[in-house]
Amino acid sequence: MMSDTSSSTASAATVPREAAKIAAASEDAGDTARARGRLTTAGVTWRRADAVVVDLMDGPLAAIGTRIAVGEAARIVAGAGAAMLVAGARRGVIAVGSDVACRSIHEALEAVEARALTVQKLAPLWPSTGIDRDVEHAGAWILDGEALLDLEAAALSHPRARRHVAVVGDVNRPDILRFAGVAPTVMELVASCGGPGGELLAWVALDGGAPGGRLLDRDQRPARDLILVLPATHALVAQARASVGEWLVRAASA
Repeated sequence: MMSDTSSSTASAATVPREAAKIAAASEDAGDTARARGRLTTAGVTWRRADAVVVDLMDGPLAAIGTRIAVGEAARIVAGAGAAMLVAGARRGVIAVGSDVACRSIHEALEAVEARALTVQKLAPLWPSTGIDRDVEHAGAWILDGEALLDLEAAALSHPRARRHVAVVGDVNRPDILRFAGVAPTVMELVASCGGPGGELLAWVALDGGAPGGRLLDRDQRPARDLILVLPATHALVAQARASVGEWLVRAASA
């Protein structure tokens, strides 16, 4: 387990300077008001908080957090610094679930001599019962990897890093794919993974996985960072269809 916990808590007066340094920003980009303005213009939400927590824990179906941590370590650290800047946060923690992710983030933190921002490796736990409490910063502003990369690009006026989407379940080659701009359609994503498994013809995709995933048509684009491909007759698909039906019934009777 690798964690940088030796530094003392930064004072409120040093927050903007420390956060701007972590963000590796220019003097202009490191201005709090201008960074907040860029986020508002880009439609990226932000809030004030005493601490920022970046959630790069891996889910039960795909190691997306690790993939982002390893592939975008410098931008994750810069984004966390930008988030601390706009939030006025005194502390920041990047939570990871694997040794390789911890090493990658630690090296990026060392490169900018970060003191107020640290990395912590946590034991796998899904669903999370409160990652802010797990890292002892209850009430912190929590961002996942993709949300943080949105913020990093907007606040620091950088091109957006490529997005990640995991395609798992009944496909021939489950994978974590990267893309720029608009997400591919479900059909395109499944085709990139060798198509549906075996001779499966009747299949559907759940945006975000299960439970709680949203059913997608094959020409739709996912909004989440994972799609779960299942036979159309699978019990989880029936559950998802029932959930939609129940919602429509409740809406009609309201």
